[in-house]
Amino acid sequence: MAKSRALYGKRLKKQDYDSLVNCKNINELVTYLKTRTAYAETFETANSEMSAFQVEELLKVDTLKVFQKISKYEISTGEHFYKYFIMKNDISEILKFLHYLIVGRAEEYLKILPPFINEQTDVDLISLSSAQNFDDVLKVLKGTPYDDALKPFRATYKQPETYIEMETALNKILWDAEYSIVERYKGKQKKEITELLTYETDMENIVRIYRLKRLASADKDTIKEYLNPHFTHFTHRDVEKMLEKSTAREMLQQAADSYYKKYFASTQFLTLEDFTQRIIYQKLHKEIRYSTDPVAVMICYFFLKQNEVDNVIHIAEGIRGKIPAETIESVLIGTDN
Repeated sequence: MAKSRALYGKRLKKQDYDSLVNCKNINELVTYLKTRTAYAETFETANSEMSAFQVEELLKVDTLKVFQKISKYEISTGEHFYKYFIMKNDISEILKFLHYLIVGRAEEYLKILPPFINEQTDVDLISLSSAQNFDDVLKVLKGTPYDDALKPFRATYKQPETYIEMETALNKILWDAEYSIVERYKGKQKKEITELLTYETDMENIVRIYRLKRLASADKDTIKEYLNPHFTHFTHRDVEKMLEKSTAREMLQQAADSYYKKYFASTQFLTLEDFTQRIIYQKLHKEIRYSTDPVAVMICYFFLKQNEVDNVIHIAEGIRGKIPAETIESVLIGTDN
């Protein structure tokens, strides 16, 4: 618990974010991270020719290394949560490669693969980068749970609607793994950990329902197939009512009449994804300070660390796209704490 809070104490502060969003180019951003922040070691060998994408990959490597380090302090279950985050990364990398494969640019995946990642996973991402077709992908994934999850899509993987189906099939493995970890706990500790994960699950499910209604006009039964069934403050009736609404706006109005009512007092937000991430951040930022359970504090730190990395990635992308600093600032979460 002390280690998690100590690392969180080294997070980027408002002054750091103000400086980062005002960097004129990626070189200035890298220099600041290297000389003025806790990312100094990660960017120690970074050169002035780095791209925004390379910055993103270094940040991901830093995140996994930190997670590995802190997991060792929670011997009984920390390793399980670390493996959960590795699995989460595996799924992200597999989906990223499938995207390249679908658009006919599979050979480009190797260029963006951080070497450290391949050392921390049971999936041989180097071999995956050499796959020329879907059967090659399945061969690389043989012996992993991802193999069985993707097999049903052998004939349809190039169809536009199939990508989200593959994403959901892989995510179900992740959801079940998360649930099995939590089942190791008992009593108050289990309740506290479940509460943290419930916020993320519910917010992600709101976004899934919204997207499927707004972008795909999906029906009720179809949408249910894409939802995480574990950890929720939504009652069965809440979900049914949200799914029965004919538009995404009506669905959000229904979501406001639930456990999360106080958060939906205003429906004015940049994007729903941004809005739901802010809800998760508020919860975890509070709990990392007041929780007395080491595992709960560790989980809070894991997610808050990822939020910080996402902020820096947004800044790098904004600088690359020459977006005004105030516009970049509008999408950052938790920069004034």
